[in-house]
Amino acid sequence: MSKSCWLCVLLVLAINAPNARAAEDKIPVVNEDALNKTWIFPPEIKLKGLAYPPEYRDHQEEVCLAIGYVINPDGHASDLSLLKSWSSGEPKRDKDKYWAAFADATSAELSQWKFVPAPEAKSPGAVYTVSTFVFASPSVLESSKRCAIPSLTQHIRDLLRNNRTHRRMASNGVFNRLDLDPTLEARFYNANGAGTSTKEAPPPPGVK
Repeated sequence: MSKSCWLCVLLVLAINAPNARAAEDKIPVVNEDALNKTWIFPPEIKLKGLAYPPEYRDHQEEVCLAIGYVINPDGHASDLSLLKSWSSGEPKRDKDKYWAAFADATSAELSQWKFVPAPEAKSPGAVYTVSTFVFASPSVLESSKRCAIPSLTQHIRDLLRNNRTHRRMASNGVFNRLDLDPTLEARFYNANGAGTSTKEAPPPPGVK
């Protein structure tokens, strides 16, 4: 049975990079499909394919992950976090180890990326965005939809609203530095009724 984890801040992945901005400044949040308005890959860069983690290579399940990260003014990525994941056959035991293996693989991939400013952006500042990664899929496009995050700002707000994921995110200072659209919060409460509390979503796999 497939396993979906829409509240997966299981891991904070380390890539050393300069601070995106001064602590008092807010970092804009940019959806994956809108990133090319500010940052793009240079034409000469050829991204490496994602190799399946060796420890799970004998039983390759279809897997996708959405990794959030900061693109710094120098074009390098930092402050990586696993925001969402899905597997067609997540193991019943050692779930944290399972997702850590795939997160490490995507971290290694992102460490090779070097963004350049889009022509119309000239000298963009730091942004927070997300990229979707797929392993062992007959259709990368279809698999990526399982982990796609249509509104990154709203997704982060949902994570922060959940008690269990909020505690994990509190240890990662980048989430306090994001410029999260306050109008989304108002729209959320209008849709759910003023003064009502939301039902807490179930914790992601491996989180206790």
